[in-house]
Amino acid sequence: MFILRHDAPMSRFLIFFTLLFFAAMPAFANWQEGERLTFDVYFGFLKAGQAEFLYAPTADEKGYQLGVRAWTSEGTGTLFTLRDRIFIEGVHTPEAPFLPTRAVRELNENNYHANKVMQFTHKQAQTQVSYTNKLAQTPPETYMFETHARDVFSAMYALRGRSKGIQVGEELTLPVAELDHPYTLVLTVAEKTTLNTHAGETEVWHLKPRLFKGKERNETEGKWNLWVTADGTYTPVLIKVKMNFGGFTAKLSDKAPASAPSQAPEGLPLTGKIVLPPNPIKKLANPFSYD
Repeated sequence: MFILRHDAPMSRFLIFFTLLFFAAMPAFANWQEGERLTFDVYFGFLKAGQAEFLYAPTADEKGYQLGVRAWTSEGTGTLFTLRDRIFIEGVHTPEAPFLPTRAVRELNENNYHANKVMQFTHKQAQTQVSYTNKLAQTPPETYMFETHARDVFSAMYALRGRSKGIQVGEELTLPVAELDHPYTLVLTVAEKTTLNTHAGETEVWHLKPRLFKGKERNETEGKWNLWVTADGTYTPVLIKVKMNFGGFTAKLSDKAPASAPSQAPEGLPLTGKIVLPPNPIKKLANPFSYD
């Protein structure tokens, strides 16, 4: 994902998309239905693939599951193959909603593969995270973070819950535990404007999400912009990110209940084994690598 250099560069693709989670759900009253959002992703003018975000509450509505998947289209797969999946489960407590208990990141990006697991234990004064890189076969390592620290996906949902009646200039912040690194997630409301979307001229909020290492305001890599509808549902319609090597654009292509069928490839299920597509030619090294 495009933010954190200690992870694979294209895996930053998914964290970049996490920024839409501010807008991923309608009013709290409708959360029991869950939601499935699908985006078309473009690198420059080329459609590079798609991404899906699934929110599903548990039956008792005291917990939640988040499923994030990203994949390249067949046309771009001859040069670069992406089959990434992130799965998160957590609980809602009286003190705080969207507290993760487990987050699994499975990444398949050309010759790069990873399976990284975070186990969260939320205590009164701090959050304990046990981090394991399973493919590297390293033993679990334990790190301490701020109280109610979340993975970045759950953090965006928690911010959504604090965003009623947002105003231009408002700034929302939360601590984030990203693998073994502490970050601060900051979301700034830039303006209210109109945007030409698939539904026509639409009134939207323009938001600027940022991640900072620790509590210092040394901004991480990339410039992100997010536009969400101003109709009270905060549905994301456009996401743009600029990086040193280029930029990505994501456009909402489908919004449906969680029960709706997925557009993800058959080999990229929400759970279970990920099956990579055939490799007709030798893949290039990750073209977005900084190494």
